[in-house]
Amino acid sequence: MQSSRCGRNEKPRRWGSRYASAARASGLLLSMLSIGTAHAAAPDSLKCHRLARTAVAEDVLDLDATALGFSDHDCRVKSRVQLFCVPATVTASRPTDIEGPALSSSYDCYKVRCPGRPSPAKVIDRFVPAGQSQTNYRTELVCVPAQTRLPCQSTAPTACAEGECPNGSGQCTLTATGSCGCVPIPCANAAPDACGNGGCPQGEECALAPNFGCVCRPATCGNGHEGPQCAASCGTDPTLHCVMADDSPDCHCTRTP
Repeated sequence: MQSSRCGRNEKPRRWGSRYASAARASGLLLSMLSIGTAHAAAPDSLKCHRLARTAVAEDVLDLDATALGFSDHDCRVKSRVQLFCVPATVTASRPTDIEGPALSSSYDCYKVRCPGRPSPAKVIDRFVPAGQSQTNYRTELVCVPAQTRLPCQSTAPTACAEGECPNGSGQCTLTATGSCGCVPIPCANAAPDACGNGGCPQGEECALAPNFGCVCRPATCGNGHEGPQCAASCGTDPTLHCVMADDSPDCHCTRTP
């Protein structure tokens, strides 16, 4: 059976189909709407991308958007990631004085159903600076901050902290060459279940100390340490020294004459 809407017959449409058709292009650009006074050099827009299927997220949300009158409660999310959005700076043929705050986070966007319908509004943006009335709002997406973990060496020098080192073996930081590189995590900053990834001065190893987390302590001879400098502890016996074995590069304790 067909339903009549606004004086015309219209076939029922699957929820979200209007969004899906608008986002079929490989990249969708969403401009943040706000008033400014000068051209924005920092990224104040979002460049959004469709992606392969992900796991389904499910939750109930209260969305607080009081400042603009778009708040809603008891919204239902049961969706895969629909769009992945990253900050972008828009350079167009026509200049604009409409800009938003600088963005730094990427976002994952999910389908959402909300019971409320916000009131109509007049909206201006860089493409329609004179403004236009928007009506019949219906919530379709909620976009939440997402951490983007690129390989450390591929990360931009201005965002080294977001780079990822192999197997959590270090932290990505700006090096003297001006590029991002992996350096050992300071022992005190290592996760308690991964103290072995923490860095310590030569002759010490990062180990878990009850009630203190990861701490540097004298390395235990033979505990995975190799020569040629076997600077590790052999306990309290002053006659024991940590040396390299004759038939392997491994360190071991031996008693000196």
